[in-house]
Amino acid sequence: MSFVLRARPEICSGCRACQLACSEAHGEGFNPSRSRLVVAKDDVGGVDQPIVCRFCDPAPCVNACPAGALLKTAGGWLSLRDGDCVACRACVAVCPFDALKMDPSGSRPLACDGCGGHPACVGVCVTGALEIES
Repeated sequence: MSFVLRARPEICSGCRACQLACSEAHGEGFNPSRSRLVVAKDDVGGVDQPIVCRFCDPAPCVNACPAGALLKTAGGWLSLRDGDCVACRACVAVCPFDALKMDPSGSRPLACDGCGGHPACVGVCVTGALEIES
């Protein structure tokens, strides 16, 4: 893998534009519950923490998929073959960073595919809290 999707909570404004851009880029409309990332708010600590896939290598989520529906692409992103997914949630259960979650319908995991190599979340992050490092 030649990249890292980096989240920098110290400069995240908590605007959640990344979540909206992600859901829109995947044809889900502006629906943050269908985003492949989450911005967790800690109002007590005053911190907004973007929770993003870290594209582990090896990837526990990919290895846990009994149907072989979750794959890593040659570029290092995740790819889900919807038709093969049995919605068992094994991939979600093993993610060490809580970055993988199920679609609200429960029918499939929401896995970051990097928007074809140009993540929509990174493109809309005005503070630079999300970035791709090579």
